[in-house]
Amino acid sequence: MSTAFRVSLTGNQQVPPTGSTARGLGTVIFDTATIAASYSIRVTGLDFGPATGQTPQTASTADDVRGFHVHNAHRGVNGPIVFGQIDPAQDNNNLHITRNADNSWTVSGVWDLSDPPSTSASNNPYFPGTSITIANFASELNAAPIGSDVNLYFNAHTDSFPNGLIRGQWVAIANDASNTVVGTSRADILPGLGGDDRLLGLGVTTRWMVGSATIACRAAPAMTFCLGVSVMTG
Repeated sequence: MSTAFRVSLTGNQQVPPTGSTARGLGTVIFDTATIAASYSIRVTGLDFGPATGQTPQTASTADDVRGFHVHNAHRGVNGPIVFGQIDPAQDNNNLHITRNADNSWTVSGVWDLSDPPSTSASNNPYFPGTSITIANFASELNAAPIGSDVNLYFNAHTDSFPNGLIRGQWVAIANDASNTVVGTSRADILPGLGGDDRLLGLGVTTRWMVGSATIACRAAPAMTFCLGVSVMTG
């Protein structure tokens, strides 16, 4: 059983909102068999160069990422870190942070049982006194109704906004049943899981993942079918 989550990071989800024009968009796929969450987030408007030992993308330090990680809390509530990519660095085996040709960055990896437990366990009101791993969230991620939030969010931090610049709650968008997955107005990459799924793309190129294949569908007032997936564009 797998469940896919959309993550859309914006400044208006921060508590309080920051008004940042930086953005992040991606997906998380949780696999109940392996108890692992594979994630891929494309981020624009921030510079991961200094934090990753790469050449800075811009001369300014105002957009330098100082922290990137997953927190545990409801939407609209600030919560503790439970899994880190940057400060803390907990995805030791699978993390990749890559600068793309369009100057965006892709942060990808896998949160699994081989990763070290959360270092913020002592101040987590959801799991007091617990050494937190992905296993603590397995039931919630597996049972999430389509369209609902779970109590996890990605957060990007800078020196100017040490409490977070942009934030994105995990929202369930598909599972192994038959789903209609709705894209955003930006360029989406949406996963195809089990079942007879439909993809509704909105406004820009949307990519549908089917096994190892990628289908790119640009908005058009029609429905097309490819590899058994009904792709609705509009």
